[in-house]
Amino acid sequence: MKQNDRQMPKGWYRLFEILEPISVWAIVLFIIIGSYFFPYPVAVFVLIFNVYFLYTTIKVTSGVILNTIRIKIASNINWVGLLSQVDDLDTAINDLKDDIVELKSGKLDIFLYAKDKNFVSKKVGAFFRKIYITRQLKAKLNKLQELKKTNVIVPKSNDIKHVFIIATAFEPPQLIARLVNSITNQSACKNYKDNMLVLVGQESANKDYLLVREELLKQVDTSKIRDIWFNMHDLDPETETKGKHSNVNSIARNFFPKIVNDLGWDPKLTMVHIVDTPIVLDPNYAAYMAYEFATQPEDREYKIYSSCILFYNNIWDIPLPNRLSNTLSSLWNINTLSKGYQFVPISSYTTTIWLAENVDYWAKTVIPEDHHYFYNSFYHFGDKVMSVPIFLFTGKDAAQAKTYFRTYKNQYNQFQRWAWGISDIGFVIDNTLHAKNVPLFSRLRRMKEFLKIHFLWPTSWFLTILGTNLPFMLNPDFRRTLTGAIIPDIISYTVLAFIFFLLVILIVDVFVKPKKVGKMDNPYIRIISLIQWISFPLVSFMYSAVPALDAHTRLMFGKYLQYKITEKVAPKKDNL
Repeated sequence: MKQNDRQMPKGWYRLFEILEPISVWAIVLFIIIGSYFFPYPVAVFVLIFNVYFLYTTIKVTSGVILNTIRIKIASNINWVGLLSQVDDLDTAINDLKDDIVELKSGKLDIFLYAKDKNFVSKKVGAFFRKIYITRQLKAKLNKLQELKKTNVIVPKSNDIKHVFIIATAFEPPQLIARLVNSITNQSACKNYKDNMLVLVGQESANKDYLLVREELLKQVDTSKIRDIWFNMHDLDPETETKGKHSNVNSIARNFFPKIVNDLGWDPKLTMVHIVDTPIVLDPNYAAYMAYEFATQPEDREYKIYSSCILFYNNIWDIPLPNRLSNTLSSLWNINTLSKGYQFVPISSYTTTIWLAENVDYWAKTVIPEDHHYFYNSFYHFGDKVMSVPIFLFTGKDAAQAKTYFRTYKNQYNQFQRWAWGISDIGFVIDNTLHAKNVPLFSRLRRMKEFLKIHFLWPTSWFLTILGTNLPFMLNPDFRRTLTGAIIPDIISYTVLAFIFFLLVILIVDVFVKPKKVGKMDNPYIRIISLIQWISFPLVSFMYSAVPALDAHTRLMFGKYLQYKITEKVAPKKDNL
């Protein structure tokens, strides 16, 4: 099945595109209108949802804590060394056994694996890391032993290739250069530089593309990698829509055959990293990806690998409301990293040339290309297609422009574009009904997760913030009833519990956020950074509920979103 092959009539597609937004608006209007006319069922419904929301908050808190610890440890592991070990499994297994013994006996310095001594106090940190790292080494040992026992063919480290795809439009060359430099500075480049290829896609609409290309090459050291290739994308308005999706598709179709045929790279062993221009990669990104790829017990070429996106590169350069919304988005990304079936890659992710070719590359007309690529792959190959978490932070710029007003507008457009993932609802339901090659249970589970996230996104604010107050504000008589007196007290307890777990997450965030620099590094800013959370209800309405409702409403009325190129600014010296 190729991209966008519809098996349902177009009318059914439109029906499903309308039903989900209608259900969302039904909940919103139920809260607003029902609070006046029938407050009892509204209050009960809101109470039930708040209990569910508290349960979700507890899970998110535990996910943020555990995944932050995993990432802090993983970011200090010698992944190039581990990658080289896959060339000789017997030696690797014996080395890991020795390390575990030495860690337990105290002969091996715990900070050999985790050198960030400031994460917690050294005494507590050493004890804590000893337990965690020993556990991780045992997990790696078990994985290698399982590979050895099952006779899985483990590729040699030098056979794994890396292709980095960067789709650009009108970004400043400094921004692109910062990303490319984070690629050329990969730890894997020291041993595997000839396996590292960068593909930069440019749009013909940018008349200064030659100047951008020239400036980029001046600012990067291409001797550290195999090469940089450039692709020029001429948008075909008859078959394509403007955006990253069509640009990436053009790069892949033009260069993948050349990579396979001319360079002789194995498409099943060539990892394709889709990276956005505002990204800065961890130095261990490629080595960790390759190690995880090599040690997959089966179906490694079907998997899609993704790290944790944090919008913290320029977090101290943006207005306070945007800082708050990007903090929440980043913490949510930390949480989802270990959610298994619920984890779907966003923004920047890794696939293989083989998988891309077998799912007909990227869709030419679908704006949320990350989700769509994942779901399209899943409906081709079923549960072989899974997201594999890479426990590393990948820094990304939050939406920013040259003025505060345009920064606010950029941020809104970005959240609206993310929420536009709901536009894939027809595609998901169509394939749930007709992708018979995939087990029905798997199809239904994927559809459930898709519908749940896009239903809760625009409604949660109304159910948790507006709904907890509106029935009692609009209907004072209801407050004087027994039920009206009990329900607010129960809700208040859930809110207090939510605030407690939010504070726990914020404490963890202190160790994740980059340190303040320049004028931001003063006591007043620290106080404001704490006080900012008072604006949480307003910011979550402005940057979560409204753009999500906007996307749903556009879809309901068939006003399909057109891709808007987000204005980018050159990174400051501190963010290079």
